[in-house]
Amino acid sequence: MSYFYSEKENAFFPIELKEIYMISKSWPNDAIAISDDIFKKYSGSPPAGKIRKADNKGLPYWENIPKLTKDEYKAIAETEKASRISEVNNITQAWQTQLMLGIINDSDKAKLIEWMQYIQHVQAIDTNIAPDINWPVKPT
Repeated sequence: MSYFYSEKENAFFPIELKEIYMISKSWPNDAIAISDDIFKKYSGSPPAGKIRKADNKGLPYWENIPKLTKDEYKAIAETEKASRISEVNNITQAWQTQLMLGIINDSDKAKLIEWMQYIQHVQAIDTNIAPDINWPVKPT
């Protein structure tokens, strides 16, 4: 056995570094020795849809990723909405200035209109229906 596993840290610790961890007072007090097979199985990337957790004996196992709550989906959607609005503002800022000064060309004015119509659709999104949101397609 070359490794220890800490349920609290949900991490592996190599035995050869234990002294260094002890000196720095960072060796977890719940570390338990594990087999190399357990280390190999649970130290890599998790299978799709799984995360590493500790069982009731403090050993690692793969658990299904928990479903997000309605509030978490809404928060993600609100972040996406704000990000899209910010992106549009960055893209259209120069065109809006040109429009106010009366120096915008027809091609850029058409692009500005497309982006402003897009932002209207984004602003109309009700994030309460997340994750069932069909985001509008960005203009090209």
